[in-house]
Amino acid sequence: MLSLPVAALLAVWDTGGDYHVAGGAYPDGPPDSGPPEVVDPLAETVDPASDHDRLRELIDGCGKIE
Repeated sequence: MLSLPVAALLAVWDTGGDYHVAGGAYPDGPPDSGPPEVVDPLAETVDPASDHDRLRELIDGCGKIE
C-alpha cells in the first residue's frame, strides 16, 4: 500500500448572495511508504511548493482567493 502525505486548500467566497467554493489537494511530500517501484519515481517528482502554487492559481482562476 502506498502512503503519501497530502495537503489541501479550500476557498469560499460570496458573490452577492451566492457562495462559490473551489479547492483541491496535492502531495505534501514524498511517499512515506509503499512499493519501491512506485515510491522511488514519485519521490523524485513530488514538488509540494510548486503543486501548492499551481493549485492556488487554479482556485484563483475560479474567482477569488484571499
